[in-house]
Amino acid sequence: MNARAGVRGEDGQIIPPLLVILLLCLAFGFMMLQVGLAADYKSRSQTAADAAALAGAIEVKREIIAAYAMDHQLQPEEIQMGLVCAQAAIYAARNRAVITDCQHDQYDIKVKVRGNDQLQGVGDTQQLSGDHAEAKARATPWSFGSGGGILGAGGGSLPVGGGGGGPLMG
Repeated sequence: MNARAGVRGEDGQIIPPLLVILLLCLAFGFMMLQVGLAADYKSRSQTAADAAALAGAIEVKREIIAAYAMDHQLQPEEIQMGLVCAQAAIYAARNRAVITDCQHDQYDIKVKVRGNDQLQGVGDTQQLSGDHAEAKARATPWSFGSGGGILGAGGGSLPVGGGGGGPLMG
């Protein structure tokens, strides 16, 4: 009878280690969820930056075409940055972001955006700066085709820098 009582006393000994393992798995899953959300917010911000830069570059192309129609070559200092940045801000807002910087380098448009998505408690990751994801992009008007031979095929830089998916334009 003593031998049976000793064996019976070990019933359920696996439950405490299983609870610890379950708790560790839940904590790891929560951390991976946070990292995944941070990466998603960064991707969304990059999409907003890409769309904003492209919208700004399209506005510059419109200005170049309008100047060409009046037998004038638009110089970089003549670009109406207020209008260009307003167009960029519209497309950034459509993608849940705000423009933090908008400037031009010759005819290229460079923008920086800050996403509106907030993620608390992620800590210091490379995906987020503070509680908001930030991204930057650059676009050039030369990459949108020749416009019927008006602009030529010049360029040399990529249409959008910084990676990310395609911009959401609608």
